Amino acid sequence: MESNVCSHVWELWKAERVGDIVDPSLQVSTSTLRCIHIGLSCLEEDPVDRPDMQIVVVMLNSETIPLPPL
Repeated sequence: MESNVCSHVWELWKAERVGDIVDPSLQVSTSTLRCIHIGLSCLEEDPVDRPDMQIVVVMLNSETIPLPPL
């Protein structure tokens, strides 16, 4: 079941339909996009491509750290 949810989120992200990922009562902001991007980077198929938790914490706490490509 979880893989279906992850696949669906990936599809929405790639289709640039981020508004469909976020609860409709929330506004899609730069911070929201950044959190989704970081979360998706943690779901990369190859574990080598996933950031370790130290890097995730740094990315979440800084808006200037560049994010990994998806």
